Amino acid sequence: MAVDSNDPLAMRKRKLKDMIDQADNPKTLDAVQNDLERDEQYRELKREMADLRRQVQGQQTQRVRHAA
Repeated sequence: MAVDSNDPLAMRKRKLKDMIDQADNPKTLDAVQNDLERDEQYRELKREMADLRRQVQGQQTQRVRHAA
């Protein structure tokens, strides 16, 4: 079954299905755990990047106000 790469929900469902299919193999279970940890680290980095973007935008807004 082809998964539309533009559909994040479909991609997530496919990934979860693959993880469930492979969960019976202990070696694979470790790999799945590593993937989940990487996913969490990625989400944390995205949150940090979003926070930094908001800070930079706030600083730029303050500069524009001071310049006006």
